[in-house]
Amino acid sequence: MKTLFLLIFCFMLSGCCIRPNRNEPSYPKNAQLGWREKGTEKKKISGHFVLKKGEHTEYGGLRVEVTDIIDNNCIGASESNPIFAKLKFTKTAEQKIMCEDARVETSAGLISSSCEWLREFGIEFIGVRAINVRENWVDFEFRSIE
Repeated sequence: MKTLFLLIFCFMLSGCCIRPNRNEPSYPKNAQLGWREKGTEKKKISGHFVLKKGEHTEYGGLRVEVTDIIDNNCIGASESNPIFAKLKFTKTAEQKIMCEDARVETSAGLISSSCEWLREFGIEFIGVRAINVRENWVDFEFRSIE
């Protein structure tokens, strides 16, 4: 009886979501992580990062934070449901959240219209290389399109 109660309690805590076995990506071993800057007249910054949910990085007036990892791959749902990473971009001088962007795992593309202000930093492209749901990290990059 105690075991049955414990199983029901654990099921309720999981939000009625039992994850199938997922082949999680490995942590990038030889990646050159961090901020990069190029350009003399108009500064352009780019970067490649691996951050856990809740972690952030800052450089040159820009703060990037991984605010959430959304795993829709539950038993009973379509196995093709994507996993998303939510990124929050803040101008550090104003301490103002300028935009949030949700990106699908292994996706890459131009910045969304709500994040157009990132062009001030020379950022035009955001890509999510991998999301590890079990270890709660996101491997992503952003850069200009040159």
